[in-house]
Amino acid sequence: MKTKNIKVQYSSHYQSNSLLPKIQMEGKWLEALGFSVGTKLVVEYEEGNIRIRPFTKDETEAAREQELHAAITQKQRELSALRNSLPQAMPITAVAEETVSYGCTH
Repeated sequence: MKTKNIKVQYSSHYQSNSLLPKIQMEGKWLEALGFSVGTKLVVEYEEGNIRIRPFTKDETEAAREQELHAAITQKQRELSALRNSLPQAMPITAVAEETVSYGCTH
C-alpha cells in the first residue's frame, strides 16, 4: 500500500466564527485510483481511522433511483401548485337543436 502525507487544515465558518478541521486531497493519483471528478464517495470512520471509497455499482444505482424519486415528487408538487393556481373551470352548457339555416327561406 502506498501512502501520502497530508495535513489537517482549517475551514472557517463565517456565521459561527469558528475554525473547523478540514482534510483536502487533490492530484492525478486520485483519478488513477478511481476517484474521478463527480465520483460519489462513502466515508467510513471510527476512532483514529478514516476510510474513503467510491460508491459500488449498487450504491450508485440506489442513489440515482433516490434522485429520480425526489425529482418526480418535486414535479408532482409543482403540478399540484399549478393546478391550484388555475381558476376553476366554468361549466359549459349546450343546447341541442335541429340543424337550422338561419336567415334563409325555403
